[in-house]
Amino acid sequence: MATLATPKEAFAHLRPACVGLTRTPTVESVGRLEARLRAVGGAALQELQEYVLFPLRFTLKTPGPKREGLVRRTVECLTSVLSATRVREPALLTELLAELCLCLAPRAPRRPAAASEELQLAVAAALGALVRSAEGRAALALVRPPARPHLGFAVWLLLGLAEREGPGAVRAAALDALPALLLQGDCPGHPRGPAEREEAAAASAAFLPGVASALARIVAGDPRQGHAVVVGALRAFSRTVAAAMADGRAEGPPPGAAERLAVLAERIAAAAAPHPHWRVRAELADLAGRLLGACRRSLEAAAGPLLGALAALAADEHPDVRARGLAALPAEAAPTDGLWTGLHGLAAALPRLLGSGDDRRERAALLRLVGYLRLLGPGLPAFLRSGPHLRRLASALVQAVDPAPAGPAGVEEEGEGGAGGGGRGAAGAAPLLLLACRLVGRGGDLYLLADHFTDLYVRTPALRTQAAAVLNQLVAGAAGLGLDPPDRAAGGAAPEELRDVAASVLEEYTARDRWWPDAAGGGARAAAAAVRQLRVQLEGVGLLAEALGPGFRPLLPRALYPLLEKAGDRAGPVRRAAGAALEAVGRACGYASARELVGRNADYLADGVALGLRRGVGGAGVLAALLGTAGPEALPLLDEVAAAALRGLERSPLDRAALDALDALDALLRALEEAEPGAGAGPPAPPTPTAEEIERFVLDYLREKDVAEGLVPDSPGEGEEAPPPAEGERGDGRRDGETPLPPQIRIAEDVMERCVHLLSDPDLPVRLKVLDVLRNCVVVLRCHDRLLLPLVHRAWPPLVRRLTDDDPLAVLGAFEALRTLGRHCGDFLRNRFSKDVLPKLTDSLVARAPVSGRAGPVYPRTLAFKIQLALLLGLGPLCVKLDLDERDLNRVAASCLTYLSARQPVKLQEAAKSVFRQLMRADPDATWLVLNDVHCPADYRPPDPRLRPVALRGRGLPRDACAANVAQLLGELR
Repeated sequence: MATLATPKEAFAHLRPACVGLTRTPTVESVGRLEARLRAVGGAALQELQEYVLFPLRFTLKTPGPKREGLVRRTVECLTSVLSATRVREPALLTELLAELCLCLAPRAPRRPAAASEELQLAVAAALGALVRSAEGRAALALVRPPARPHLGFAVWLLLGLAEREGPGAVRAAALDALPALLLQGDCPGHPRGPAEREEAAAASAAFLPGVASALARIVAGDPRQGHAVVVGALRAFSRTVAAAMADGRAEGPPPGAAERLAVLAERIAAAAAPHPHWRVRAELADLAGRLLGACRRSLEAAAGPLLGALAALAADEHPDVRARGLAALPAEAAPTDGLWTGLHGLAAALPRLLGSGDDRRERAALLRLVGYLRLLGPGLPAFLRSGPHLRRLASALVQAVDPAPAGPAGVEEEGEGGAGGGGRGAAGAAPLLLLACRLVGRGGDLYLLADHFTDLYVRTPALRTQAAAVLNQLVAGAAGLGLDPPDRAAGGAAPEELRDVAASVLEEYTARDRWWPDAAGGGARAAAAAVRQLRVQLEGVGLLAEALGPGFRPLLPRALYPLLEKAGDRAGPVRRAAGAALEAVGRACGYASARELVGRNADYLADGVALGLRRGVGGAGVLAALLGTAGPEALPLLDEVAAAALRGLERSPLDRAALDALDALDALLRALEEAEPGAGAGPPAPPTPTAEEIERFVLDYLREKDVAEGLVPDSPGEGEEAPPPAEGERGDGRRDGETPLPPQIRIAEDVMERCVHLLSDPDLPVRLKVLDVLRNCVVVLRCHDRLLLPLVHRAWPPLVRRLTDDDPLAVLGAFEALRTLGRHCGDFLRNRFSKDVLPKLTDSLVARAPVSGRAGPVYPRTLAFKIQLALLLGLGPLCVKLDLDERDLNRVAASCLTYLSARQPVKLQEAAKSVFRQLMRADPDATWLVLNDVHCPADYRPPDPRLRPVALRGRGLPRDACAANVAQLLGELR
């Protein structure tokens, strides 16, 4: 249908529908009027506005109950008319306002009507359309005193809709209409002159207490409410307060309003700044900018919270929020006393805010801190030169990075966090805290900051870890590490300043009492705290290297040895942190890896290890880390280290330094094992022997046989001279023309010679360590029988005593050493093992079997169980390797039979079965007979009736606890 442009045509078109609605107010009648209104042009509808509104208003004012659907449809139709026309008569405006409000009028005092959500939304939209359609004197009449009752009722109604729990669309529509109702919306028809604005501001001031309080409750309300509601409340608050509290108002602000509004502004900023939706944070930036611009003097008490909110928003991750936050900041606010005061106050409250447990509040507080630091910019050094400000900010940062209470050391081993990046509060807050520290280092005076935090680190042991964590980030920030380009462009330290501070910090970190913190006597918590401190310091060394880059090379001699000390630490987290620091130092100094860094400086490190061992101040950990990092390439440099360690064993009685020497020898021998080519293989096959070589072989065999049978003394007796070397033989046991021994063989020989006598040391840790060292020596010397067998001969008597009459831990260590000897010296040990050791081992197994058979579920955790398990697991391979005779094999089988019982712990049963599987390899027939004597699961009939039946002892016995395991072994033997 064509648009009806003239009033006459429009009237003729609309008259039937208007008359029909007046006579029979129904939903269908309203629908017919709405359909005809679509064909009427805007100018014609303006002329017929009151005519068209009459039947709609009549429908709303008809006495008696009305169906809610009719009211809602009528209000929607009225809204469409108001949206297309302008209300120019004050009386019409106030009457329509009252009629619309009556649609939701309360049926009881102070209680809004329980209207449906659809009707609430329709009325809120109609009120918004009504006040936006008002213009000129009609709009101005709405805020003048005669109309205040109507206006107040409408304001109360809209606030009730906005605060009531319900759909967000209703609440958002009510909040959208509220500022327009007070002539504070963006309505083109509303008066704009100074006098008219003053009258509108007076109306806003009249309703300010209730409006501001209600809007603040909405903003700080349920965090699950939609962001559109919060945005509408913030917009309505800013416009209403900005009009009522404007600095240029003739009447001035209402008495006491500034103080109450300051409280509300702080509550709103605290609730909206951490809101997850960026539109809320952007609207908060507009609110703060509007109030700081229009009400700077009247709302001076609220300037602090508002500036703090803008500081947080200026550091927001969303670009639109960040841009609006920076644009909203008053030009005269950076840097001013307001920023200084705000930062000082935030620093005082920061530990409390970060300990609140509220992730949103913690993140908002740190965003404010980052924003303050960015806004201060070049003014940050002046702020930090104030003693109270520096101490307050430093205290806040140190308390903010305060790590969680240290748990047991084992927990620390498993769950380690970032050493310097961990802090209280949400995980998302930690990066902001690190950023704040780096911004302080970038913009502040690095000399001043380093001096303050280093002094705190040195003088306050309780805060040492926290001070080091902050100091690390300050240096990193001063170098621009981890900062965005805009932050790197502001401030920064000169290379000389960075180098001086890094050298000073490195010297403090690696000082002996702080590089080796004393946790003795403090229990697990003290040990975990020491580990945490070391991890932070190691992270700091890596950050110093990254900050200086190639400029760290002059500091490398001071840093490398201490880093290797911690790379060999017993605590896993410290070891890993040291490895990461070595990688960082290597990259900074131009090395491809930590391995190359250590390998290129191995001579310096080896000298340091040897010096430490000679002085008795450690070095074993550095040696282990050196060998583990640089690999076998460092072995040629370690002759002096081995000599120093061997001299350390000459101390009597053995002290901690001697134990350190043993640790160093153990690490050295492990590296020698890896460096020895052809592990487990014999020497290369010789060519066809000559007559002289055959003679030499026979002589060597006879001499070794005498040694094995104990017919030769270990060393010349007192007053006796050592026998002269054989013809053609040198004093060191080598014959003329033989190839000199490789360095690793010579070192292993010297170590084993020096350590044999320590097997009988009264100190258990020494005996345990010596057993490890001897086992490694045997592995290194495995291909040099002429050197190894005499040493084994000397070590055998004390080793037997360790096996048969010692602490359970020593028994376990000695048995592991025996297994190693069995693998590499089998023929040499056969008779000795059978005579000196095997009877006692089997007797021990037999004596312990009744105890383990009756033990409960805790028994597998005991040392007795571990000894039984080790013996059972080791006896089988020893039987095969030593090629024991039938009598010894029967002894072993008899001692292990009891462990096939189902009453024994499962692991012992499995270990016993492994013994019998090895015995099957050595003598299957005898093993079959032993097992059948215990339990015979089948009849063995002779192939010919003339032969007598086979009668095995186990056939007639009742089934016992060993039957299942015996049957399994016999099944494997078939």
